[in-house]
Amino acid sequence: MQKWSLQCAHPETIGLFGTLSYSGEVLGHILHPMISDKYGRAFFNYIAAGFQLITYVMVLTVKNYHTFYYVLPFYGLGV
Repeated sequence: MQKWSLQCAHPETIGLFGTLSYSGEVLGHILHPMISDKYGRAFFNYIAAGFQLITYVMVLTVKNYHTFYYVLPFYGLGV
């Protein structure tokens, strides 16, 4: 929160971080079994790990919290 000076931000602004991450995780838990059953679990796990690595690097390197809002659901999707 200090990185983007959000100490005095509205609670909705801070709460949106958890909401977006969790929405990506829920969507991932719905999609992962269907896709992995169709294409194979090992192949899909490698793809998901690569996707998670890319989005993790993006999470670490974003410059403002607006961009972070866009990246978070995709990061949760890889979980």
